[in-house]
Amino acid sequence: MTTRFPGDRRPATESVSLTSTAEGGIAVVSAPGTPLWALEPARLTSSPAGSVLTAADADQATAWLSVAARAEAAVRASGVVADWSGELVLELPSSAEDFTLRTGSGSDQASAVTSCRSGTPRIVVNPVLADYDADVRFATLTHEAVHAATDSPCRNGLPWAVEGLAESVAAAADPATAAANRQLVAEYLASHPVPSALPEELRTPTDYALAQLAADQVRRRLGKRATAYFVRATDAQLSAAEIAQATSWYREALRVLAR
Repeated sequence: MTTRFPGDRRPATESVSLTSTAEGGIAVVSAPGTPLWALEPARLTSSPAGSVLTAADADQATAWLSVAARAEAAVRASGVVADWSGELVLELPSSAEDFTLRTGSGSDQASAVTSCRSGTPRIVVNPVLADYDADVRFATLTHEAVHAATDSPCRNGLPWAVEGLAESVAAAADPATAAANRQLVAEYLASHPVPSALPEELRTPTDYALAQLAADQVRRRLGKRATAYFVRATDAQLSAAEIAQATSWYREALRVLAR
């Protein structure tokens, strides 16, 4: 089935597997990639910020769209994307099981995941995020909005640049995120030497904090030229010289912090 919700960059194409039941009926097979609307009685709620697909009530959907609008404004203000409509599509599964089916990530592994499985970036929100403070929801959606705006889930970019940029924008918009990441970097330097290379595999909050520091240096050093730099990084098209320069800036910043 092909759909295009308000906020989609491109049409989304999704498949549903069906099976016959013992009673002679037909049921949806719950498998990885099954659309949320086939897993739950989800409804679409739209606004100028985009749209939310969820089984939650209209008030909750509207509340999430309000957070999405704040996140979109933060991404636009950051200047990291030259051409973006400024709309998001959120999917809010009502259970941890459905979150895992939609994203492939356990509910204890991610607060939200921006997926390109259907052909366009959509943000799938972990249901546990609803229990967190508004600032946490805002920072999380801001991070994911960068992914949606740059189309990074649909590309094969450099992890340190893709995740570092998203975390850089989120930290600039949310003081608590910035403070937490500074602390993680300080704790890392207290027990590790300055690394010789940029972060490659991002698995822990510390990895993300280090990637943010690397992205921060690129943004500070290049200014407006950083936008084109991260476009190339999202397509893994940086030259060896550009990566070496980013590595040098990253290590220099870490050495200053380690003093």
